[in-house]
Amino acid sequence: MTDDRRPPSSDEPAGPADPAPLDPSRDDLRRLERELVDLLEAQFNGPADDARMRRIAALLKRAPDLRDVYTEYCQLHAMLAWEHGTLERTPFEATPADADAIGPIAIVRRIERWRALALVASLLLACSLVWSISQEFRRPAEAVAGPPAAPSSVAATALGPAVGQIESSRGAELFGGGDAVPSLPGNAIRIGGYRLSRGFMQLALPQGVRVTIASPASFRVDSGRRLYLETGRLSAVVPESGVGFAVETPTIDLVDYGTEFAVDVSTDRTSEIHVFDGVVEVDAKGAPAGMPGVRLTSEQATRVPGSSRIPEGIDIDHDRFVRRLDETTGLDTAYMKLIERLKPETLLGMAPSPNGATLEDRGSNRTDARVISGTMSAPPFKPGRVGGALDLGGPGTNAYAILPDYRPAPSAALTVCAWVKADARPRWAAIAKHWDVEFSEDRTRYLRSGGQFHFGLHEDDGDLEVQVRDRAGEVVGIREGTRLPIGVWQHVAFVVDGDRLRLYRNGVEAASTECDGLAIDGPPHVGIGAKLQADAPYPDEYNPGYWHGRIDELSIFHAALSAEEIAALYAAPLVDILPPVDILPPLD
Repeated sequence: MTDDRRPPSSDEPAGPADPAPLDPSRDDLRRLERELVDLLEAQFNGPADDARMRRIAALLKRAPDLRDVYTEYCQLHAMLAWEHGTLERTPFEATPADADAIGPIAIVRRIERWRALALVASLLLACSLVWSISQEFRRPAEAVAGPPAAPSSVAATALGPAVGQIESSRGAELFGGGDAVPSLPGNAIRIGGYRLSRGFMQLALPQGVRVTIASPASFRVDSGRRLYLETGRLSAVVPESGVGFAVETPTIDLVDYGTEFAVDVSTDRTSEIHVFDGVVEVDAKGAPAGMPGVRLTSEQATRVPGSSRIPEGIDIDHDRFVRRLDETTGLDTAYMKLIERLKPETLLGMAPSPNGATLEDRGSNRTDARVISGTMSAPPFKPGRVGGALDLGGPGTNAYAILPDYRPAPSAALTVCAWVKADARPRWAAIAKHWDVEFSEDRTRYLRSGGQFHFGLHEDDGDLEVQVRDRAGEVVGIREGTRLPIGVWQHVAFVVDGDRLRLYRNGVEAASTECDGLAIDGPPHVGIGAKLQADAPYPDEYNPGYWHGRIDELSIFHAALSAEEIAALYAAPLVDILPPVDILPPLD
């Protein structure tokens, strides 16, 4: 087990040298006493300083006779606070003009109350000094003069020699040694401190180690074999050649033995470790003496709180961490092959693009969507049902995406489908909407009427619903009637074939109704995860319908897919073989 000491940063002022561990003479004691009193005066009367605190602790440890001086000083300061207070100006509630109205007894009581508050403030500061120094006495002697256990930030640490390179990035904004660092693939990654303020970055380190970091994150590269993660998330793939790769956080030391794992460090210094495959050893810093480390194997996870430092077993989370920026599995390939054979007009895979702000359209339109991340601090992407997914934070974040230059289906045939995973059910939560319909208050007439489809959840009930406009411009709608499950991937779709409107969930028809054709007008854009204004690419002012959760593989077809084809799309990611060709159009 390792201790929690960190090497000093380059800009941290060094404290005075510790006195030698000798029995000091009377002159030495007087000199040390004067130094101690000066330090205490500065600590009480100015801003607290870590280097000063360490020097006080060193003096008291090396010259125990000074502890009485320290105690008497704290007592004296507390008494002075009682008599005179610690504030230059006490904000009494009474002014001279209204003192007579309040009365002398009330004024005395208020003065006494402020004296008590001043005394409490002084005692709290004195107690904090006592506690901090008592903690220093419990450490090994060589730790006393060292820097604090963990720096407030590692990002300003100066950069040194190159130990690896940036393999890929997605909208990354990287700062190192206090300056902006280009995050282009192939650029060197050097020893030193970094801050990733936006996007994702994948590092290639020696012995084949791959590390993917998600923003916001603060980390330090100590060598090609060791990273320090102060806050944020990373995932690592370590082959057998990279055994021994280490990750340190404010609360743990981790050593890998050829595996795939992820680490999440929150702002309260709590660390989580998730092992997807292989073995890691985790030591908790500051844990009770003699407590063994934790050995994690495949499908295991643990949490080490910043407060207790005692490991807690938790369930593994496969769905939280972006583990590779270019991840494509055999199952993903099967789905993509199938859907491409169905020839969608728009096919948005939802994986983060290199600039982190667009969604690539693999359909025939080739019109990329734009991502608006709103106030989300983390990138709006997470693992999807097939590859990556757009991850939107709901009404509080104002995050959504826009498909511009949308060309409505030119006839009565239209299919829209997607994979979705809801974290909540906001009012009128939008999956995809090409819509500009507004009714009068009594709903007897249209104030505005345009658009082809309104696909998402129904008002506050949270069940799947779709509305379309028929050939005459009348709204036709159907609902499933059962709330969409939370936290589970669902395949959702609707089909207009010229005669009927059908709604599907997980490959099964959930509802249908007659629908005579399809309107072919509407706004010039589609809102993804929000309902947009008709004349501007911004969420509707009154019913924005923000989606809270993930959307993946959004596809729009200018054709009416059959029930068999919808079922095949639902089943395709579950197997790595394609459905029978007799339900698919022939290849060109």
